[in-house]
Amino acid sequence: MKLAALMLIIIASSEVGLMSELRKIYQVKNGTGVISTALFMFFFNIFAVAGGLVLAEPISITTSGVMYATIFSVASLVTAILCLIGTGWGNISIIITCASLGKLVLPTIFGIIVLPEDNIITAYKVLGFLFAAITLVLNFVPEKSAEKNGNAFKFKLACIIVFFTQGSALIIYNIVNRMNIAGDGFVTMYMAISVLLMLFAIVIAYFRNQSVFKKEIKGTMTAKSILIIIGYAILAFTSDKLSLTCSGMVPLI
Repeated sequence: MKLAALMLIIIASSEVGLMSELRKIYQVKNGTGVISTALFMFFFNIFAVAGGLVLAEPISITTSGVMYATIFSVASLVTAILCLIGTGWGNISIIITCASLGKLVLPTIFGIIVLPEDNIITAYKVLGFLFAAITLVLNFVPEKSAEKNGNAFKFKLACIIVFFTQGSALIIYNIVNRMNIAGDGFVTMYMAISVLLMLFAIVIAYFRNQSVFKKEIKGTMTAKSILIIIGYAILAFTSDKLSLTCSGMVPLI
């Protein structure tokens, strides 16, 4: 079972890499503005929720389940939005690396503290943790492109935020899995909440600047953009499902 879980983790990680590539393609076509980003997040979550409903996953709607799904939704949206907008502030590969390291480092610390009996520390794991820490520090070496456009501070702040928001993901997955919260439809539930949050943001954006909104939505509703969003939705949904499955199969560390 452990080998199967490790294979699923590799697949989920590969999907995250493909998602970042699709984000870049969308950004090149539609820019990194707030409206285009909000539309991207809104539509990809709709497609992902539709996929969950088609699969008819049982969703247990409880107070704790909705609470964790909301927290996860906010954390995921913040990560995704900053990764999209951060392209204009600095090297996107750096902010993606910070997000990935957060998903690695924080759950490891959580597992060691909360579940020490399942997360035994070995020399190899300490070495891996050390390399992760070094990589994280190296990510904050001044970026020339960020310094030139005056966004160095904003870019570093974005990297720090996504480190923590993305790092909370696997921790929440583990809690949800261990406590059997929300049933198999947790991913569908959190994405449905994300749709509501982004709808609220889109309504505000529309009333703030209707002319810009109409221009942005025309770009988003092209066949190429829709295909990108659908592909992203499939990868996001399956990656999250695999992460949730794996969090109950192997130790967090």
